[in-house]
Amino acid sequence: MALVNDAHLKEARDMLSVLESLEGIPLSSWMIRSVQSWFRAHYLWTSRRFQVNRSYVVPLWEERFHYPHVVVEAQDEFERDLHAIARIVDGLQEECCVDGDEAGLHEAWHLYVLHLEAAMVVFTDVGVALYHAYFSYEEHLELMKGLDVVQKISRHTQGLGATIDACGGIAAFQSVCLGEEGVHFELEGFYRKRYLDYTEHVKIHMIALSTGGDFDKVRNLIKYSAHVRNVDVHIMYALALGGREEVCGLTRQENSCSLSQELVPFNPLDPKYRKNEQFAPNKLGEWKTRSPLHVEESAWVLVNCAQRAEVREMKEVLQSVAARGEIPAWTVESIKQWWASHREWVETRLDVLRDHTLPALERRLTFPASLVEALEGMRIHIHTVGELVDQLQPGDQVWRLYDLFDAWSAYEALTVESLNLCEPMAIMLFHAYFNQDEVAQIVRMEHQKMSSLCTGAVVYHVGREKAAGAIPLNALQLNFRLTEYKNASVVHLRALQSGKKTLHGRRGSVENFCLMLKDSLKDEELQPFEPEESPPKRSPSVGKSLYSLLNSSLMDEMLPSIASEEETLAKQRRRSSGLTDCSESDEIPLWIYD
Repeated sequence: MALVNDAHLKEARDMLSVLESLEGIPLSSWMIRSVQSWFRAHYLWTSRRFQVNRSYVVPLWEERFHYPHVVVEAQDEFERDLHAIARIVDGLQEECCVDGDEAGLHEAWHLYVLHLEAAMVVFTDVGVALYHAYFSYEEHLELMKGLDVVQKISRHTQGLGATIDACGGIAAFQSVCLGEEGVHFELEGFYRKRYLDYTEHVKIHMIALSTGGDFDKVRNLIKYSAHVRNVDVHIMYALALGGREEVCGLTRQENSCSLSQELVPFNPLDPKYRKNEQFAPNKLGEWKTRSPLHVEESAWVLVNCAQRAEVREMKEVLQSVAARGEIPAWTVESIKQWWASHREWVETRLDVLRDHTLPALERRLTFPASLVEALEGMRIHIHTVGELVDQLQPGDQVWRLYDLFDAWSAYEALTVESLNLCEPMAIMLFHAYFNQDEVAQIVRMEHQKMSSLCTGAVVYHVGREKAAGAIPLNALQLNFRLTEYKNASVVHLRALQSGKKTLHGRRGSVENFCLMLKDSLKDEELQPFEPEESPPKRSPSVGKSLYSLLNSSLMDEMLPSIASEEETLAKQRRRSSGLTDCSESDEIPLWIYD
């Protein structure tokens, strides 16, 4: 408990220092995104921790002693501060300052730290002291084991990662938690994975804000090197920030040696992958580039990018939803609708890879079993997440969202790890054994059999230009797939991000269409049609004539005369047919329907 208290307080104090360094500096878009992402993660793991205490620990304590009300009041006070800060963080806008009147984030966070320090002192001096007085050490171990408290708290990997970081690393954490013999336990891989998850999704934002760096650059390096066992995450930070030795306390020479010893390039020409003597791995020279990092060359990589973007966005969205502390009906519906679209295209893609693509590849090469296992592992996590989404009901406790977030975090981590593992190996093998025409046929087959939402996701997340260069569809088909994807997924994601219900019906369709059009205009500047000053000699097209007519000032003068003429003709037709005339108040001019 003391370690978690220290981690909680350390995070709050570190962010206060970061906010102080940003005083007077207008916030850019990436700074706002970093502040929001960091705060959502901090809010989620700290809230989960106190939910565990309230629901499991305190009730057992109260069986032996009266839990002091002053401890509860202290905790409630800084939790109210967190809710107030959440509203400020969600309302941050570009060019505002953290210490300005329009934001007030620095002042609110300073008050939160003061209340948190007071609460931790009261909790340690009063609550923990009473606990030690009424429970022996053996009873403490049995209590923690029976309640599974550590597992309930550490299921949120960011909380465990924050505790490891506050201890000064994995070795120190094991020594403190497990004693002198703790370092001999085979848990280093377990802790390292949680530590990397914490640094990649939480601490990275704080470092980027404090150093003025770009967190995307740091994140990409960490993802690329996540499989390296003996490289500390601070070394990665130092390399990404241009070798800033003060970040990690190591020299550039030590950093370079550590990385170069572990990163071994993949060789697709290795004979162990060759399955049929008729097909040699001699096609690499036919490709314009051999590097899998050139995403324009591979439809596979573009789909991977879309899948990574989706799982990362939904993880951040679930943090935002859980931070609101309630689960209304529209939120449940939006989560289920978004999940249905995501699950549909991801599962159909996995089905196509298993049933069609891999059999085609294995006629020429031996596909690594580890890659197949990684893809199948995604199915297991998809099934787990799907069960939790199906069980979600309006009015459920926020615990449901915590459980869903934990399952989603595991799914996101496995997805990113699996795709990062498959990309360089699978693409290089693909290019070595198949020429460009053969690959084009396989890609065309895949997109014919996969859900159309897959193509829409690619266009939305990577852009039309890159998608058009890799996916065998014309511009009109890509636009249709993009619109379908936005209707099935994006509108629900945006509603969950903003906390506002998705509109339905005719009005909702119009407003959602306007939001989508606004997104499109960000990427493409659509110029309005302007008639030529000197019209050509040929007769103008119907479209141009109609456009010119609608944009001319004569329309205001023509409409009344057209209406009057049509009304007169209509009356004459009714008289000739023997129909009685309508009153002026009930009559609808027929020209409206023309």
